[in-house]
Amino acid sequence: VPANAAAAAKPAAPAPAATTPAPAVPAAPATAIAGAAHPAAPAASAAGTEREAVQMVEAWAKAWSRKDVKGYLAFYDKEFRAPDGLSRKAWENEREQRVGKPGRIAVEIEKPHAKVDGDVATVRFRQNYESAGFTSSTTKTLELVKRNGSWRIRQERVGG
Repeated sequence: VPANAAAAAKPAAPAPAATTPAPAVPAAPATAIAGAAHPAAPAASAAGTEREAVQMVEAWAKAWSRKDVKGYLAFYDKEFRAPDGLSRKAWENEREQRVGKPGRIAVEIEKPHAKVDGDVATVRFRQNYESAGFTSSTTKTLELVKRNGSWRIRQERVGG
C-alpha cells in the first residue's frame, strides 16, 4: 500500500484537549436576570401580535379591493355584530351585493394602530374608499378576536 494511501485511510488524531480552564463568568443574581428579561419578552411578543392584527386588517382591505366577496367575508368572526341590528345573513347579503357589483373598488388603510389585550385586538385606522360614484375617507375601528390562531373581525365602528 502506498504511504499516502495509508495516511489517508488512518483516522486523524483528535486535537489535544485544552488544559487551561475557561475563565469563570460571574453569574448575575437570578432576580436581576428575571427582572431584566421579563419586561422585554412581553413587549416583543405584544409588538408581534399587534403587527399580526394590522397585517390581517390590510389583507381584509386587499380582499375587499379585489372584490373577493368570499375571501372578504371570511375575515368576519362567527360572532360578528352586524350594524344597525341586521341579522348576520341580511348583512352578508348586503355586503355580497355591494362588494360584488360591477366596477372598481379601492380600499386603502392609512396609519393603522393596534392594541392587543389577550385574544382581543382593537385596530384603529383611516380608511380611504373609492368606487364608481363614491369616495370616502373616515376613521374606522375594528375589534378583532383570535380564533384558532387567526384574527377575525368581531365588530366595526365608523368615525370618532
